[in-house]
Amino acid sequence: MTIKSRFAALGIACAMAVSLAACGESITGATMDLPETMERGETLPITTEYTYSNGQTPESAALEKMIDKLGLSYTTSDSNILTVDENGNLVAVTAGTADVTMTSKDGKISEAKTVNVVVSPTGIETPETFQMSMDQPEDAFTASVVPEDATDAKITYTSGDTDVLTVAEDGTITALKDGEATVTATIDGTEVKSECVVTVLPSAEKITLSSTKLTLKPDASEQLTFTVFPENADTSHKVWYSSDESIATVDEDGNIKGVKDGTCEISLAMADQNATCKVTVSSKSNQSA
Repeated sequence: MTIKSRFAALGIACAMAVSLAACGESITGATMDLPETMERGETLPITTEYTYSNGQTPESAALEKMIDKLGLSYTTSDSNILTVDENGNLVAVTAGTADVTMTSKDGKISEAKTVNVVVSPTGIETPETFQMSMDQPEDAFTASVVPEDATDAKITYTSGDTDVLTVAEDGTITALKDGEATVTATIDGTEVKSECVVTVLPSAEKITLSSTKLTLKPDASEQLTFTVFPENADTSHKVWYSSDESIATVDEDGNIKGVKDGTCEISLAMADQNATCKVTVSSKSNQSA
């Protein structure tokens, strides 16, 4: 045999040895590399890690054939939350939890992993300003997470001046004295926050009416006005009322209307203060109806 023939025979023998080694190799296991959480709207291809019978990764061409022969398929437990196509591409649809299962064609390899689809908060909405009063020193403060279906979005409230007001875990503000303080709403575990300037108005300490005595005819009208001390006292909870509406009535703006002859009192109540005007309704009054 010539030297050339010997080298050719040796090459054929080596090729046969490599071929036989490849033929004896197989995939013995497969593991999905998946994150525990995905953001809604996120897409992600499943990455699979394989184990081999001889412990070594085969060359690309041989590996492709082995993977094709394995015939992996993918399913999810809830396609409303998480979908997967035949190539293992995941799409996070909406918030929730779903299991992703990978199975080989012969059923010898099977693995399932749980994925939690989350919706991260992107913002928080609060009013720029908020006004309350020592007349009603407790009020609810509302902050809204954006988007509204964000998951695991717990809000923590803090007061910039606890001498003026405090804020409970549920956002309830308790006013301690009149003044101003900034309330900050923060989503736990994030830097997402919003601030609101809260003004606490003082209670009225004194009310003075424009008149303390009035005389008018039936069907005639006249308006009472008032001043309050201190000037910045809260007047939003004022109440006008008549001691006898069959004689004279009064509306929320202090407009008095005579009904029939008689005497009654028209009063303004605000916080724990009251002011009264004595009203006489007389058909003989000089006031024109």
